[in-house]
Amino acid sequence: VNGDTYCGLEYAELLQTHEAAGSPASLSLLKVADASRYGAVELGEDGRVIAFREKSPEPQAGLINAGVYFLERRVFELGPAQPRFSFEQDLLQAAVPRAGFAAHVFDGLFIDIGVPDDYRRAQTLLRDV
Repeated sequence: VNGDTYCGLEYAELLQTHEAAGSPASLSLLKVADASRYGAVELGEDGRVIAFREKSPEPQAGLINAGVYFLERRVFELGPAQPRFSFEQDLLQAAVPRAGFAAHVFDGLFIDIGVPDDYRRAQTLLRDV
C-alpha cells in the first residue's frame, strides 16, 4: 500500500481478482476524469495491465494506479537485481510487459495526500471515515 494515499477499496475484492488471475501482481486502479497528475495505466483487451503512461500536461480521463497491490514473491524476480530501486518505475514498469499484471478497477474514495492542497482536503473528507 502506498503511504501517501487514502484508498477506499474493498481489499477482499482485490484479493479475489488476484487469486482468479494467477498473476504475480494485481493492481488497484481507479477511473478518474483527469489522470494527467498521476499518469495513466493502460489495459489490454484481456483486461490486464500492459503499460504505464507518464504524467501528461494535457488533462485526460483514464485509469490511475491507486497504490494498493497484491504481490507474489516471484514478482520481485522480474525487477532489478540491486538492493535499492523505485518500486513503481524500476519494478512495475519494467516487469509489466513480461508479466501481464492483473487489474482491479474499483469505484471509491481516493485521495493522494502528497500535495498540500489535497492534504488539507483529506482532513475534512476523512474526518468521518
